[in-house]
Amino acid sequence: EFLDSFINIFLKYLNSDNEINVQKATVAFIYVIAHYPRYLSSNQEILELTLHKYFDYLRSDNEAIQGVAIKAF
Repeated sequence: EFLDSFINIFLKYLNSDNEINVQKATVAFIYVIAHYPRYLSSNQEILELTLHKYFDYLRSDNEAIQGVAIKAF
């Protein structure tokens, strides 16, 4: 239930016009969701989204975002 609520909040941030808020929300999402491997393995769509975002942020120019992606991976 916690993760479902968290994902719903995350999806609201994705609709934001502010790119920085979207990046921050996505990095936070990746960090939190990485701690729940059973949830990821039972939700393939979320797993694919998370992996896609990992690799996007690993190639990011922003070192802070890269650092969080590396730690979460």
